[in-house]
Amino acid sequence: MPVIRKRPISDPEQFVMPDDFLDRPETKVILDAIRLLKKRYGNTVAITGKVFGPWTTAYNLCGTEEFLMGTLLDPDKTKRYLDVFTVVGVKFAEAQFEAGADMMLWCDHASGDMCSPTTYREFLLPVHQRIHRTLLKKSGPVVLHACGRTLDRVKYFAEAGFDAFHFDSLNDTRQALKEAGSMLLTGGLSNETLLKGTPTDVEKEVTDLLDAGIRLISPECAIPMKTPNVNLTAIRRAVGNHHSAH
Repeated sequence: MPVIRKRPISDPEQFVMPDDFLDRPETKVILDAIRLLKKRYGNTVAITGKVFGPWTTAYNLCGTEEFLMGTLLDPDKTKRYLDVFTVVGVKFAEAQFEAGADMMLWCDHASGDMCSPTTYREFLLPVHQRIHRTLLKKSGPVVLHACGRTLDRVKYFAEAGFDAFHFDSLNDTRQALKEAGSMLLTGGLSNETLLKGTPTDVEKEVTDLLDAGIRLISPECAIPMKTPNVNLTAIRRAVGNHHSAH
């Protein structure tokens, strides 16, 4: 994965949204890929887009430590960061929907190892509510993703209005379902199992998730590139077998 070594932003007013943002190679290749998938598969599969929200963008452009310290030392500045960086995620998400994406994964890593649930509620919850209510809800389902331990803030993710939350296997599935209320949960399938386990291991983990009450199966995060294809097809087989048995 690429690593950002420089921290180019030290003040919200420094950020300027590029006019050619959607035409730059790094952005355009994603949009072209979605169009190609839509042309090739139509409505026979669900095409999921992906963007990084303002919290994660701030980690990368401002530096994680500097940004998080700002929540305590300069909360107004932190909120301005979130406002200006929100534009990036929204613009890219809407462009992906227009290109043919059926749903969107919105990644904002406000997890337990980065901030408290109170910090999420104070800073990011209002932003997520505004994003979901006014900008993205009309385009298609939006799924929030955050790695790490998140049980103590899942209820706030539901309050934000997301259609689903994509969760890490570090979290207890049944407790997460309880905290989520009516919000759908997906994820929880360990990447460690997918990468190093056998198809039988994968099928067992999928079955356990289904038995716990998960109704949309997916890996917990980005799939490791060296994951064997037989382990990926085992996901679909396990879901089919569970459906037939129940």
